[in-house]
Amino acid sequence: MRRFFQGMLGALLVLVAAAIIVPQWQNYLADSQTGAWLNAEIVPTVQAISANVLRLKTTSGAGVGVAKPVFQYDAPSLVEVDPNGIIFLKGGSDGQFVALIPSFSGGKVSWRCIGGSSHATLACAYWHGPN
Repeated sequence: MRRFFQGMLGALLVLVAAAIIVPQWQNYLADSQTGAWLNAEIVPTVQAISANVLRLKTTSGAGVGVAKPVFQYDAPSLVEVDPNGIIFLKGGSDGQFVALIPSFSGGKVSWRCIGGSSHATLACAYWHGPN
């Protein structure tokens, strides 16, 4: 009987550890995927939209004719560039949704990143547009 309880205690410890580790891994994976989307692969599209905004002096029409970004790894399942330069990304392990929204003020273009997932919010918190 003692061995039975020792085995049950061991199994319980494994389940508790898994209950803690698995969600943390899922959060990490979602954050890393979203972060990868917002790094180098999105920059050419963001720069093209920024150039259009500066040329037009408005975001209206800044996304017209801009090519969608091409992703090499962990590509989102949906990538859209709307006519006003807003970039939409959706996909990943946690169903992340990200919107990159340009604005024009004082002769400068700034970008706002909204989204992530229920867990993946760090990527947008640290993204400040192209360098």
